[in-house]
Amino acid sequence: MFALAGNKLETGLRPLLRRFVFSPGGFLIPRALRRMARFSDHLDRIEARLPHRIGSVLTVAFFCVIGLYGMQAGGHARTATQQIVSGLGFAIETVRVSGNRRTSDIDIIETIALDGATSLLSLDVDAARTAIEALPWVRSASVRKIYPQTVEIVLDEREAFAIWQHGSKLSLIEADGAVIGPFVASEFDNLPLVVGFGAESSAADLVAQLSQWPRLETELMAAIRVADRRWNLKFATGLIAKLPEENLDRALADLDALVRDHDVLARDMESVDLRLADRLTVRLTESAMVQREKALQERDKALKDAARRNNAGHRT
Repeated sequence: MFALAGNKLETGLRPLLRRFVFSPGGFLIPRALRRMARFSDHLDRIEARLPHRIGSVLTVAFFCVIGLYGMQAGGHARTATQQIVSGLGFAIETVRVSGNRRTSDIDIIETIALDGATSLLSLDVDAARTAIEALPWVRSASVRKIYPQTVEIVLDEREAFAIWQHGSKLSLIEADGAVIGPFVASEFDNLPLVVGFGAESSAADLVAQLSQWPRLETELMAAIRVADRRWNLKFATGLIAKLPEENLDRALADLDALVRDHDVLARDMESVDLRLADRLTVRLTESAMVQREKALQERDKALKDAARRNNAGHRT
């Protein structure tokens, strides 16, 4: 069986049905078969209107979908996408970093995992900014894409204000007490040292007041926070000045006067207690106490000898 359609030879059921069912004088077939014949003829007309090579295109699309699903299931979708986009000319080739004095460019690039295959389109700027701001010296950062191949990073870094000793640990802190990181660099040796619980958050006020007394500030070795209420100042000579919880200005002025007028930092003193406004208590070092006891004994002996000589003179 065959039928002709134009110059093409058609075979199968549909041309036969068109010839004998839909043509004048054709056979009368049951209703169910007539519906089947009409549906078959409708499919034939749709097929005739489809674009050329549509089957090949759909086959390729099907295998592409299967391939993408396989890459997604195997966790390779991101890598494949980066390779494709990089091949189109969007691979990151230039990273411009500014505002960094303590943070190296290498640390930044490693933090956001840039390599030669990373594409600008796949870079998540929000995630990159969050990762960079987690670095010790970074207070804030901005990350910007500049197409087609550049990333611009601007940093605002922290400022080291003091060294904070808590237990056996030494940390660099900002003026507000925020910890920057461990103290390891000798370039910060000139920063003030504050010791104890609460010292990190109270250091800025003390340093501001000490700046008014250069004699004290220059000789200061450490400021020790006591019960997070008051300060003891330890000087390079070993003298400890006990400051009050309140009226700190008055106590510092009295201490500066003692240094100026009596050179207490050069004397054999262990501590000066300035906590009471109407009383000054001085504690000598152990060696100074021994010398003082010896001097007192020699004085008492000299007084007794003088008294005996006076009594002997009166008798004669």
